[in-house]
Amino acid sequence: MTLYQERNKAILEILLSNNVDTVLDCGCGNGRLLNLLFKSYKFKKLSGLDNSKKQIRMARKKNMDSNINFFCQSIFDFAFSSDLSYYDAIVASEIIEHFTKDELNDFLRIVFSILSPKIVIITTPNKDYNYNYEKLYNGLRHSTHYFELNESEAINFAENIEKKYLNYTATCDFCDINHSSHLITFKRSVIL
Repeated sequence: MTLYQERNKAILEILLSNNVDTVLDCGCGNGRLLNLLFKSYKFKKLSGLDNSKKQIRMARKKNMDSNINFFCQSIFDFAFSSDLSYYDAIVASEIIEHFTKDELNDFLRIVFSILSPKIVIITTPNKDYNYNYEKLYNGLRHSTHYFELNESEAINFAENIEKKYLNYTATCDFCDINHSSHLITFKRSVIL
């Protein structure tokens, strides 16, 4: 099983175990995760969001026989669009490392304060795993990454989100047995 397949399987398991009906995949790329979710027949509404026209075209082609909605826009535009509806879960798989610090802060504010789903799943490369790669870009896996987190940095990242968005609690884990990517799950507290 490839790393992305293991990662997607871990995400699916979390979504299923939390009785999620609607999912927004931010940075959906070519739609592989959404395709897996659709084939599980467990979700009422699936949507993918990516700001790359090429990736959205590929995602639509890969998922032609599905009822998945794809949006070619940024999360920043999407959050304030008239088409916005509530999602039980938001997935951000392997995208936060592509944001500058300011973009990341804006993204987190939109996800946790404005969209405010029951569950947020963030995966991001584990910097400690990079010794497995022959070619790195200034110590990072891709030239488009602004940062990558080791285990203690990932825990600190999650704790900082918990401190800022008090109605969420985090669980930190890994996507696979090799610990190639962090798997951080945030659950919103039930307000009575």
